[in-house]
Amino acid sequence: MRRLFRPVFCAVLYVIVASVALDAFLSRWGFRGEGEPFNLQKLLTYSADRPFAFRVLTPAVINAIAPLVPDSVVRAVVRVDEGRENPNWPTHSARLRFNWGKQSTAAHFVAYGLVFAALLGTLFVLRRLTRRIPDASNLLVDVAPALAAVFLPLSFGRGGYIYDFPELFFCSLCLLAVLERRWPLYYACYALACLNKESDILIGIYFVAVCAKGLPRRGLVAHLALHAMIAVPILAWQRIAFAANPGHGAEFHLWDNLRFWFSPLPWVTFWDVYAPLLPAPRPFNLVTLFLAGMLVFYRWRERPAELRAALLLALAALVPLLIAFGFHDEVRNLSLAFPIFYLLACQGILLLYRRLPTPAPLPGATP
Repeated sequence: MRRLFRPVFCAVLYVIVASVALDAFLSRWGFRGEGEPFNLQKLLTYSADRPFAFRVLTPAVINAIAPLVPDSVVRAVVRVDEGRENPNWPTHSARLRFNWGKQSTAAHFVAYGLVFAALLGTLFVLRRLTRRIPDASNLLVDVAPALAAVFLPLSFGRGGYIYDFPELFFCSLCLLAVLERRWPLYYACYALACLNKESDILIGIYFVAVCAKGLPRRGLVAHLALHAMIAVPILAWQRIAFAANPGHGAEFHLWDNLRFWFSPLPWVTFWDVYAPLLPAPRPFNLVTLFLAGMLVFYRWRERPAELRAALLLALAALVPLLIAFGFHDEVRNLSLAFPIFYLLACQGILLLYRRLPTPAPLPGATP
């Protein structure tokens, strides 16, 4: 019974926190309505503006699964959502912000299930990553991924898309595969990640940071060549296939972003991501930066050299891209660094909490 407890506890816990995070995501962004140049319907028909049109994997999976969903299932869910079977049943149409109602199709429900499955899968990958931390207790291994999901909505401030959670899943799985030296898994996930979002070619940073010093030069060159053989054809195909779509290869926001970053707004702003009128600090609020900085940089030299190198390389590549091509504090553009940040934050928890006073025993407890 004891051995059974942990997997059941983790499964229930992760489903709950993934549901909460997904609800926060959809409450704010849904599937981007019907008028956006990158809404669900345009992504599914590959007619979205560039660069969003390049992100073909998630729409392709939805298109492949949707025909397998019986129409009776769609009609049953819509009927319940409209309150036909129970007048007291809450309607979710406004909250989910996509046409979950008479115009719903199987693709809507497949997309909903897919993004949830990707987020839930990410939590289990993070759990396995946590097991690689020296001195990590079973409690940290089981609970830390749930804490990550609780804080994840803080990154939902500037945009949200159906490929965001799959991207997080692939990034986490690629980092795990690199740390475990599981190369077939790594390169399969690397190819899928590039198809899911073109900027994920930078996942190669994980490989360089973790393996560059331990491999002979010939092996290092072979791995880097394999990265190029996978990524370059995918990037070229994306740009050739969607050259006729409106938009551009990237959205340039440098000057607007510089005005934003040199203003006081990013550092003092709060927002109600979790519940109306209950503010939480935005990603670059001074409160958030203090907490994140302590988790990641406290006793920095005691952290594994590979993770330190991976974080610094990732930030060196991603921060300029965020400033030039992101929009204001669109922190999800740093999502490639999230799995590295997670591992460093878990180690920070161990270092910070081991130095706290031991709690006093409960009244009547044996000393």
